[in-house]
This record gives sequence, structure tokens and C-alpha cells, in this order.
Amino acid sequence: MKTLLTITALVFLTVAATAGQPFKAEKGSKITVAGTSTMHDWTMVSEEIQVEATIADGGGTVEGLKLIVPVTTLKSHKSSMDDNAYKALKSDKNPQIIFNLKTSQAKGASLLQGSGQLTIAGVTKDISLEGKLEALANGKYKITGSYTLDMEAYQVEPPSFMFGTVNTGKEVTISYEIILSK
Repeated sequence: MKTLLTITALVFLTVAATAGQPFKAEKGSKITVAGTSTMHDWTMVSEEIQVEATIADGGGTVEGLKLIVPVTTLKSHKSSMDDNAYKALKSDKNPQIIFNLKTSQAKGASLLQGSGQLTIAGVTKDISLEGKLEALANGKYKITGSYTLDMEAYQVEPPSFMFGTVNTGKEVTISYEIILSK
């Protein structure tokens, strides 16, 4: 009986020691949404993102990640554009953009291939994306990458301005730079 307890304890400790480590986003992490319009290109940035991630011991892969962007934290430096974007994203009913990573695998020294679910304006789609995982000093990591999507796939009507004379393109690119620490 004593041997069984010892073996069980060793197995439990081994599993716990090899499990990934939890991380959260640090200040300086940001999401940028970039698009076009008939007048000029535009960007909106949020530095108020919430991230919970699990990095495999040794830093080779991301075992889990949940990212939340409160819609009204996306800012363009033009309040009228911000208001139109919030309306298009249906922020009153869907106040968050959410990404849940389901799988990831290393594709070289620092590249990752991942898949997960992205929810925008209440519509959830399965997506695949690539990113870069970089080990930093003090046990921190940085994840960077981008993903281009068609707003209409998420039932988001591209905003228009000035009584419809200025229209935004239907594709946007979401870029991310996330600094993770324990």
C-alpha cells in the first residue's frame, strides 16, 4: 500500500511538473485593427486586452490561450469613427471580441501554427493563423502575428461615413503583440 501511494505521488508530481505554466498579458500588449476606406487607410488600437495563456515548459508551444478585447477600448483618435465602428460591431449587445486557441504546434524555431475560435459581433468562426513565439528575459514571452478577415463573414456591415460618401473596405487585418508574464 505504501508503495502504491509513493508511485501515485510520483506520477502526480511528474504530471504537475511537466504541465505548462500560466501567463497573463503585461502592459504594452496591444491589438491593432487596420483597414481601408475610400478616403484613407485607418487603424484602431487597444492596449486594454485581457489574455490568459499556458506556455509549454521549454517555451516551444502555446498550450492554451484566451484573448478578450473590450470593443470600446479600440481607439482610432477620431471619436466619430470609433462610434461608427462600435455600432457596426454591435458593441451594445456584444461588448467583447474573443479568441480561444484550441490547438497550436511549432513550425520551426519560433513559428507557431494555431487554430481556434474567433467571436466578433456575436458570430463565432473557426480560424487558423500563424504567429511567432519569442522567449524574452525574466521568463517572459512575446507572441506576435496578424490575421486578415472579411467583416461580412461576421455579419459586420463595413461602416460608412458622411452620408455614405466614404465607405470602409470589407477586409481588416488584426495584428497582435502580446507580452506574457507569470
